[in-house]
Amino acid sequence: MKVKSYLKRAFLCLLVFGFVLNSAGCKNSKQTAQLKDMEIEEVVKFSYDAIGGDDVMPLMGFYGPRPNNYSYNANTLPDYYSDEIFELISKSGVNLIGTNWSHYTTSPSYTYKLLEQAGKYNMGVYVSDPALNNENMTLEEMDERINNYSNYPAFCGVHVADEPGTPYFRGAGDQMVSNYADITQKLKKLGFSYYVNLYGRLVGSEDDPKAKDVYAQYCKEFAETLTPDYMCYDRYIFDDNSGLSRAYLHFQNMEAVKYQAEQSRIPFWVFVQAGSQWNDAKEYFDSKGYFPSKGEFLWMGNTELAFGAKGIAYFPLIQPYWFAYSVTEPFDFQRNGLIGAMGNKTRWYYYAEELNKQIRAIDEVLMNSVSKGVIASGKDAEKDMANNRYLIKSGKFRELQSVLGDAIIGCFNYRGKTALYVVNYDIKYAQKITIDLSDKYNYEVTKEANIAKYSSNKVVLELGAGDGALVVFK
Repeated sequence: MKVKSYLKRAFLCLLVFGFVLNSAGCKNSKQTAQLKDMEIEEVVKFSYDAIGGDDVMPLMGFYGPRPNNYSYNANTLPDYYSDEIFELISKSGVNLIGTNWSHYTTSPSYTYKLLEQAGKYNMGVYVSDPALNNENMTLEEMDERINNYSNYPAFCGVHVADEPGTPYFRGAGDQMVSNYADITQKLKKLGFSYYVNLYGRLVGSEDDPKAKDVYAQYCKEFAETLTPDYMCYDRYIFDDNSGLSRAYLHFQNMEAVKYQAEQSRIPFWVFVQAGSQWNDAKEYFDSKGYFPSKGEFLWMGNTELAFGAKGIAYFPLIQPYWFAYSVTEPFDFQRNGLIGAMGNKTRWYYYAEELNKQIRAIDEVLMNSVSKGVIASGKDAEKDMANNRYLIKSGKFRELQSVLGDAIIGCFNYRGKTALYVVNYDIKYAQKITIDLSDKYNYEVTKEANIAKYSSNKVVLELGAGDGALVVFK
């Protein structure tokens, strides 16, 4: 009996040992494939120490705090320089305040307060100082004046101009690119950064090749005359006829600005539309709906990231009170802005908070990656990217062999490894996007700011409307 028991145990051991060997053999046959690194390329990027340095993506808000004593029908506007407002801005994810109403020329005390508050919340500021745009000011005088506020940690540079044009492209009066050449050249010599923004393309007959050429020439003149640290433009494609009808123009605009940025060896930034129905004319009218939707908002930001933008801006950050004028009610503080004129959060605040949280989780990768092109999958995406110079027509990129689903996929060289930014092209519905790979690979997915690791020959993503996810191969 003892012999039989011993033999039985030995037999079982052999079975187990054989199973282990067999399992190990299967595992070896399905081991992940060895990645073939790309050549590491020089990355063109730009950021500020005030917000965390080169690896942190600038997330700018346009129309920052304003000094005010405005009251109408018992609506007294808040103190925009309070901790409450700055905490709101900070929690939204915005880390850089662009155009603001604290002009050092007329209200230096508010400029100092703005810089102090921004520094407290680890944000940067562009100081508005119109007196600098004086051709008679010498280089030494300009340096002396800027040194009055440049020692604040939050100081990132000077606001120079918003949307200067040319005689052949939306130029008017003094608002010309050439009028700002003197100040930008001086600032460049002194080593100070500055904000100056491009127009987006006209909405008119933009399929006309001549219109495309005119805009390309405008971008070239803008870059060569003003020599900015980055190319930044705004264009708001969603209006009350919302949808993807203007998406083609969205990608054309990015194509033109990105191309000139590449020629000038600088990055590009793009605005995201926070609400609608701007009111520069200060008229009274009732709101015609609230748009863009969450899917449209996320779609804008995520497609810009997929295209290789290294900065995102929001317009408006804080709603100017005249942007809230209404006929049937004194104000509509929900019409636009991440923050309404009464200091209230709007729906776009929550959308930006979500997008910025994702960006915070992935910006080290995106800021250190070189854009290699974009893959379009699905009828709408393929149509809107048609003839775009950055379209990867084969639909393949290194480990990526094919895509199933309606998607835009930005393809990047991240320190020699493949990185993909996958965007659900549908602005209304969630969908599953499947990427077939050439072999089994290890990769990480960052979605909704959460990181998960996988080992597979497919990437399967469940993405909400307009949402995006980063895939990095390891």
